[in-house]
Amino acid sequence: MKSTRFSARAQVSLEFLLVLLGFSAVFAALLPFYSGAYSAGLFALDAFNAKQFAGSVESSVSELKALGNGSGRILVAEPHSKWKIFSEKDSLFVVLEDKKTGKTREFEVLFPNSIGFGALEFDSKKTFVVEKTGGNILFENTD
Repeated sequence: MKSTRFSARAQVSLEFLLVLLGFSAVFAALLPFYSGAYSAGLFALDAFNAKQFAGSVESSVSELKALGNGSGRILVAEPHSKWKIFSEKDSLFVVLEDKKTGKTREFEVLFPNSIGFGALEFDSKKTFVVEKTGGNILFENTD
């Protein structure tokens, strides 16, 4: 009688393992799709963050036009991937690129003067200041 109980338990365990193996195989087959969707979602979230940051810079520039020298705003950028911020003449660009998908997003902020920021690449939290000095509005990294 013990041998039939043991074989019945063994059969149930074996069936459970086969069902678990089947679910694992289906999940493994779908994993590349979910990975791509996750990467696309993360890039979309990061693009939204970059757009919000560029909007904050633009809003600060508009406010500082009306304020006096010495006025400023502190802004924080919190990227999920690598961002590049650089300036050309009177424009500041916030660029992010997803190397997996090859997608690139670029946001431009116009300044009333040449800002001469240079370029900075980063993938962690950074603090910046938008400040009015000598009649010009400047953008600087404070880290």
